[in-house]
Amino acid sequence: MLGSAAARVIMLVAVLGASGPAPVRAKNPTPALLQGGVIEGLVYDSTASQPLAGARVFLWNTSMFATTDDAGHFAIEDVPPGDYSLVFFHPRLTTLGVSSGRTPITVDGDDRVSVALSTPSMITIMNLLCELEDPGQQAGRAIGYVGDASTGVPLPGAQVLLTWMEEASDGREHLGTAQARTDADGWYSICTLPAGLDVQGTAYFFGQQTNSRSFQPPDGLPTRVDFTLGAVQLGSVTGLLRDADGHRPIPDAEVTLTGVDMRVVTDSRGQFRLKDVPPGSYQLETTHLAYADRSDLLEVGAGQDLQVELELATEPIELEPMVVTVESGEELQALAVGGRLISRAQIDEVRARSQDIGDMLRQTNTPGMVVSRGGPTVCVGFRRGQVTMQRRECTPAQVYINDVPTSDPTVAMNLNPEVIDRVILVPPVEAGVLYSTGSAAGVILIYTRAR
Repeated sequence: MLGSAAARVIMLVAVLGASGPAPVRAKNPTPALLQGGVIEGLVYDSTASQPLAGARVFLWNTSMFATTDDAGHFAIEDVPPGDYSLVFFHPRLTTLGVSSGRTPITVDGDDRVSVALSTPSMITIMNLLCELEDPGQQAGRAIGYVGDASTGVPLPGAQVLLTWMEEASDGREHLGTAQARTDADGWYSICTLPAGLDVQGTAYFFGQQTNSRSFQPPDGLPTRVDFTLGAVQLGSVTGLLRDADGHRPIPDAEVTLTGVDMRVVTDSRGQFRLKDVPPGSYQLETTHLAYADRSDLLEVGAGQDLQVELELATEPIELEPMVVTVESGEELQALAVGGRLISRAQIDEVRARSQDIGDMLRQTNTPGMVVSRGGPTVCVGFRRGQVTMQRRECTPAQVYINDVPTSDPTVAMNLNPEVIDRVILVPPVEAGVLYSTGSAAGVILIYTRAR
């Protein structure tokens, strides 16, 4: 399952094709004003049931993009006629651990093309994580949401317990159990259940218990099982922020409650208040440019108004020099699909110390990557989600050289770094959708200098 907000930093990146209605075309009534077609549409967050503002929508393999407004709308103008792939990027995707995938689209002349893009649903995301946890597993699955019955507020950290009776090898029945905890958005998944048996489920949250639910999970398919708790009392966190030396109030400090994405700024008296906090354990992060950061663990009970008084230590702040960069189409492409770009400048830093691409990738310290060498054979792959890949059991990622798939990825890893212009690393789940068959262990895109 996705786990808590902290666990999501592991970046179990999934890629799912954006779903929505097929593009509908409406002829522009004033084509003479355009130098090309217009692609317009809406980006929708299926997990939150609302438009996605601030999403960047790209045309694959071009530098053309647009940003959605507060209503989730976007428009890319002056698009030359042709066939394209549309992708979008937003921090919400990173939080969810997903990416948008590609949506094919065609522009004819001065057409105005409409398209709807969306994030995958939470059910789809959680089911895909079950697939990653145990590929090919044909057991039943339970996926669902735990929230407050009256307000709909998600209940992070709630425990979901499933039980069933099954026959043991000796012919006697015994009790089977499975359990999970909800993530920061109130979702859980239990990926291995006996198919066809009666399963009883209950959720627990801060001493409260939901009504029991009964269901029969089918073989290899997810069953949605939601739980609600009545009358969950929301709490609050009220605080005062002071200087550790002079005990003076600290205004304009940012106070963040992790896990529920609550953020406030202290007032002129150094005071702050976070309202409507669900019961649970949280990390309170406090930052200010002139002071050292502080982190505190808080336990907020049901209906509790927790009051805290914090002090920040003065610490000189060393500001990094400002660097201005220009995004090229290639860099926008890497950002749009969630892959990690290793640029020519980064390659040049390690080129002299690298005999082959395997050496080069090892020195870039890419999170989640495994580089294994057995004699002249180099294997490069990724750790996928909760599955730990042993170095001796490396499953090679699919390798593309100048967008052409290679027949032997391990041989491609022996290329001389001198001929490499850049590399894009695409993690397994994302690669599985973008590149389909043969990419379950990830994809490595290599572009040579001669290209």
